[in-house]
Amino acid sequence: MAKLTDSEYEKKLKEFEFISARTAEVKAQNESYEKETDRLKGLVSSFEDKIKDLELKIAEQEKLLKEGEVKIFNATNEKNALVKELSELKGERDSLELKVEKLREEKEGIDKELSIKIREISDLDNKRVELEDTMQKRFASMEEYKQELELRDALLAKRERVMSIKEQLK
Repeated sequence: MAKLTDSEYEKKLKEFEFISARTAEVKAQNESYEKETDRLKGLVSSFEDKIKDLELKIAEQEKLLKEGEVKIFNATNEKNALVKELSELKGERDSLELKVEKLREEKEGIDKELSIKIREISDLDNKRVELEDTMQKRFASMEEYKQELELRDALLAKRERVMSIKEQLK
């Protein structure tokens, strides 16, 4: 993998931060949609219970037909209004469920991108550590070479002194 410049690294880091922020936003939206779906399910259940109650009332009204044809008619109208409202709520719920599903799919895509970016960052970090190790080894090797050169210089200086002493002794 090619070495990254500081600006490329900063760019990748900003992308990672943007994806992290976007993931948090999507998660918050997803939770909001799930709460709204749960609330609507509660309303639907409540309306279904109301419909069952109305059906019982209708049965009672049939027994009291002589007295309550008008009441039966009104109850039927109320039931129809509730059924219509229920069907509208079911349509809204279905629409919200589709939106939630789309958001889940988007979240999965973002999660995949995020894991790729995390792996890239991890790879870059590993390469950085490897480079640091290599540089430390090179510095150590250079230090050893420096000491070797100093020792050679010292030996050469001694040799020159010995040679000069030999020359003086001759």
